[in-house]
Amino acid sequence: MAPKETMTDAAYNLMTKRKKEIEFARLWQEVAKTMEIPDEKLQRKKAQFYSELMLDTRFASLKGNKWDLRSRRKFDEF
Repeated sequence: MAPKETMTDAAYNLMTKRKKEIEFARLWQEVAKTMEIPDEKLQRKKAQFYSELMLDTRFASLKGNKWDLRSRRKFDEF
């Protein structure tokens, strides 16, 4: 049995299909939809997702609450 995909793994998979950065709110909507997170858990999971995103080195936090894959960014852009 394969382990269940994490929220950050879902975000990574979604972002690899995109060619540019994405606003956090939109990224969260796409992850929540992909993972079928129930409405009653959305708020709690959103905070957890944001924390996990901040700690995951695959992602880069950009100005304007936008996110991108670190591999697509130059070091001086952070």
